[in-house]
Amino acid sequence: MSRKVFHNYKTLTENQKISLNCQYCTPEGSFGIHSETAGPLQLKAAGDSQANEYIIDNVDSWDSGKYDCYISQKLLFDTAALQGLFQNDGVTTKDSTLGIAALWQIDKTGIRGCVDSGCAISLQTLRHGERTTEVTYTQKFSAGLLAGTLLIHFMLYLKEPGLRTAYGKASLAGTLLGELVNPLVIHIDGDAPAFPVVTVSSPGRELWWLEFGTDIAPWSDPFTEDFVAIVLNEAHADYGKLKSGEQYDTPLFKELLASALEGIFRYFYRDQFSNEMTMEEDFQEGSIAMALKYMKDCFDIDTDTIENLHKSVRSMIRNPAGKGVAL
Repeated sequence: MSRKVFHNYKTLTENQKISLNCQYCTPEGSFGIHSETAGPLQLKAAGDSQANEYIIDNVDSWDSGKYDCYISQKLLFDTAALQGLFQNDGVTTKDSTLGIAALWQIDKTGIRGCVDSGCAISLQTLRHGERTTEVTYTQKFSAGLLAGTLLIHFMLYLKEPGLRTAYGKASLAGTLLGELVNPLVIHIDGDAPAFPVVTVSSPGRELWWLEFGTDIAPWSDPFTEDFVAIVLNEAHADYGKLKSGEQYDTPLFKELLASALEGIFRYFYRDQFSNEMTMEEDFQEGSIAMALKYMKDCFDIDTDTIENLHKSVRSMIRNPAGKGVAL
């Protein structure tokens, strides 16, 4: 049975979304290395004209593990309808500023984040604008990050509260006020570092443990369960507490994942391969070392001391957006 979520502040209604008449232009993309463009991404529409869904079509020339990827999409809104969001029946007060954020997630890895589009929508600027308001979202995704499907939700949020307050209007900066339009969906041919989680049924054993392959060469062996595995025991009495519905997304699982990742980083960076993990020029794409380097760089994992490692891994689990701009 589904449950409705109630807020003590107004959010976008379906009628307001319709009035905004949001239209999205075909997204643009490019790929390159170290800010040098190597070529355009060919985004081919998938689905009907109402679907904001695309497939990357030039897979022969683009390697998601080698190149950075840049995605951009222009959104168009009815200016008069945006002005209405500041009125009595709108979502904010007349002296506030609204913004648009992109909440993104990669389905294959679960890595997600939030990026501000950079726009500042106020009643004053709208009154002096054109009949149509343009907002452009642009984001860089580092090499090795994208795989599976990229899903981007465009959200209206309260960027700067005004001095006035009103009953039923959000007053905390960063408050999400609703999704504006169909999400942008991009299907990608790539292979980002997913957590190698496997399940077994072993009555009498602990809830989870780590398994490492024999004779591992982390600079070349792939980051898969054949060489590194977080093993979950379905026969344990607490296994059901790891899931929320069909997803591993409970506080217990997050603590388990943090402890497991801490153990993996300790094994490779401090215990067994402390010297080899510094020779980054030898790392091969898709290898254990490359996957751990990506997480280390993106989420500021500090392996210098056990204490710093413990703290930084848990910070990564709490803030999965990494170095993205969080609201």
